[in-house]
Amino acid sequence: MLGKLECDNGDQTHPLYKYLKNSLSGGILGSGLKWNFAKFLCDADGYPIKRYSPITNPLAIEQDIVQLLQ
Repeated sequence: MLGKLECDNGDQTHPLYKYLKNSLSGGILGSGLKWNFAKFLCDADGYPIKRYSPITNPLAIEQDIVQLLQ
C-alpha cells in the first residue's frame, strides 16, 4: 500500500505514476490520469502490462491476473 501520492500534477507527479503513465497509453486521456483510481497491472518484474480505467471493478481484472500468473 502507498500513502497519498500526486498522480497527475505536473512537476509534483510521483515518479511511480510518471513511470506507469509513460509506459502505457491511456486511451482518450493519452498518458494522463483522470484520477488516482486508475489501475495498472504489472508483471513480477514490475513492468506494466495493462492499464484500466478508474471505474473498472477490480474483480473484472481477475482473468488478466490469472493469465499473467500462468
